Amino acid sequence: DAAALPGATLIRGTALASPAGLETFATLARPARCIRRCVLDDAVRDRALAAGCTPLLRDVRVGSDPLLDEFDLVIDARGAHTAAANAVGLRAYWRVPREAMTTHERGCVRLFTDAAFPRGYAWIFPLDEGDDAVRLNIGVGMLRSDSRRGHTVTDFLARFETRNPMLRR
Repeated sequence: DAAALPGATLIRGTALASPAGLETFATLARPARCIRRCVLDDAVRDRALAAGCTPLLRDVRVGSDPLLDEFDLVIDARGAHTAAANAVGLRAYWRVPREAMTTHERGCVRLFTDAAFPRGYAWIFPLDEGDDAVRLNIGVGMLRSDSRRGHTVTDFLARFETRNPMLRR
């Protein structure tokens, strides 16, 4: 429900870019919405509480705590803490004047690959589209084991920013 999630940007398409820079675009059969994670998390929590859920904060492993057997449904909200971290990522939020972006750019989620970082990927997600500006979530992620001097997640983000035509503009 778009009214329940203010600031959600209407997404009408997706793009996937190859290491050679070729992009494939797809129009979604039904529009989707892209929103900041903290806004989504708050909305899910608020709706769960309104439906009668009781929040419990426990450090448990599913299948190892008998308390969990008492519930029909358990939401595991540990996120990045569910297992040993094997990846690293960096993201930034850029506020871009609305008129500096095409309608297609404002409504398209983009994923990129790069031959220099073969087991990583980069992204541009439009968020918080307002009347005057769009907030973009821009970032990169890669396996921690691929990191070495001159080939870190920071290097990847710098490379992505300088090589991506949309970000250069």
